[in-house]
Amino acid sequence: MTDQWKRRVEADLAQAARIQKDLLPKASPRLDGFDIGGSYVSCYEVGGDYYDFIPIDADRLGVAVADVAGKGIAAALHMASLRAALLAEVRPGLEIGPLAARLSEFVYKSSGPTGFITFFFAELDRRTGLMRYVNAGHNPPFVLGRDGRVLTLPSSGFALGMFPEATYEAGETGLGPGDLAVLFTDGIPESRDPEGMDYTVERLADFVGRRRDRTADEICRAVLEDVHGHAGEGQPCDDMTIVVIKRDGAGA
Repeated sequence: MTDQWKRRVEADLAQAARIQKDLLPKASPRLDGFDIGGSYVSCYEVGGDYYDFIPIDADRLGVAVADVAGKGIAAALHMASLRAALLAEVRPGLEIGPLAARLSEFVYKSSGPTGFITFFFAELDRRTGLMRYVNAGHNPPFVLGRDGRVLTLPSSGFALGMFPEATYEAGETGLGPGDLAVLFTDGIPESRDPEGMDYTVERLADFVGRRRDRTADEICRAVLEDVHGHAGEGQPCDDMTIVVIKRDGAGA
């Protein structure tokens, strides 16, 4: 590779990284009664993780987290196409089960046989704290109750794009005053230390639980710092995304 060609490739990758950054939330959303934040770190210059906050109406917010199979430029392109398809679907009156089915069909028809995407989408109602969700093969998020309980939100169907005509059932859970939900991609619990030990979901839940009095953005940043400390000086082996949703302790 000549120096000129190398510089061109590096410039193209830097531009791609800037474009991908622009596709992610630029600020935390405002939703009365809630504190919500998110953070993302890519393994390479660009990656296949995705998170977003999408207003549905005055009282409801859509929260999405996804992980495209693979890494690098190809994964980033799939992520961008998923984002465009999702934004075209979200509107007042949406049904999240059929939403996931349409997205899965889109991914199946527009990607190769290995181009599947794990996907979690929640519809959060600020008035009641109700969170309706669909989990398409994604790492189960969890809710940390004010009383210390941990509730996982399991898969309700295959990853997007794995099979044609896939169907999904919506689940729901309530976020009470003082509860918080943690959404993440597998790059966090599967991050390994030099001895090959995973970070684990259990460590993530314990770490967040001991910092639940901090803001959502502070918790997200602290988690990524702790994961980097666990992994040591090596390059992350996967993209990492975390979203924290806190309901005010005094109620919404």
